[in-house]
Amino acid sequence: MTGTGTRETALELIKAMSGKWLCGHCDKVHEGASELMFLAPDFWPGSDVYEPNSALRMNGNFLSEDFCVFEGRAFFIRCVAPFDIQGLGLNYGLGVWCNVHQREFETYLQGFDTGVFPDGENWPARLTNRIETFGETQNARCRVLPRSGRQRPYCILAEEGHDFTLTQAEGISPEHFLGLLKAYGCHPVSPA
Repeated sequence: MTGTGTRETALELIKAMSGKWLCGHCDKVHEGASELMFLAPDFWPGSDVYEPNSALRMNGNFLSEDFCVFEGRAFFIRCVAPFDIQGLGLNYGLGVWCNVHQREFETYLQGFDTGVFPDGENWPARLTNRIETFGETQNARCRVLPRSGRQRPYCILAEEGHDFTLTQAEGISPEHFLGLLKAYGCHPVSPA
């Protein structure tokens, strides 16, 4: 596990991220919490420039900020993989991409604009991103849970014993959370 400093120091740095804080990676002052999100599924062969959702094509390749289609035969939804930060009671969401069957993709499209889905709706899927500091997550089994109100669906890992499955169930230590941020070029070092 990647860590940064003591638990108390890590908690203080994470709390500081609600205001202004200094990043040790770029030496700039930032304001507010840093969001981590993958721009596309890891294997995506095209550019990371998004097309509008309204231009969605079910054949060929397509990438928007919410949907991805690969060669008209693989379908992806941008999701949020939630977990708590231990000791703070804060929920954090990591933006990831999940591969779903075409049937579920089309169901998601039908409810996308209204944000209305049947209660308890969830779909089997595969996570398509490798999340640093958690071992192999790419192609891990997961469940996609659509949410009402036009919120991105949740991605809940379904790999028994996997570090990220445990993190979603039990939370992430503050030290590991800072290590995750640092792995993606975000390194809070002090309040600003």
